[in-house]
Amino acid sequence: MTTHSRLTREQRYAIEVMTRNGSEQKAIAEAIEVHPSTVSRELRHGGMNRQSYCFVAAQRHAEPGERKVRRVDPAVIAQVEKKLREGQWIPQQISKRIAMEKLGSISRETIYQRIYRDKLAG
Repeated sequence: MTTHSRLTREQRYAIEVMTRNGSEQKAIAEAIEVHPSTVSRELRHGGMNRQSYCFVAAQRHAEPGERKVRRVDPAVIAQVEKKLREGQWIPQQISKRIAMEKLGSISRETIYQRIYRDKLAG
């Protein structure tokens, strides 16, 4: 049994086939050499379950390059920039304030990334 490694495409395929054939989670885990809780998590990954698990969708979701990029509303960006220019707000406060005022949403991490990109750009 391996520890702390990502599932491969082949392992995900085996999970799908064995699940459709009625195999128990423990048997699947033994066959692909992972902990049974890994199989359990994988079957619930991305809103799927035992009946709807699809290894192609699971693999696509797991690949870093396939992640969906979410665009932030320009009005939210304008609010972030305004509050940053005021100089008394930190990203966590800005994120919470924008959500509280129901202007939209933006994570503190996204704000930090914008600050870093702006700094690199001069």
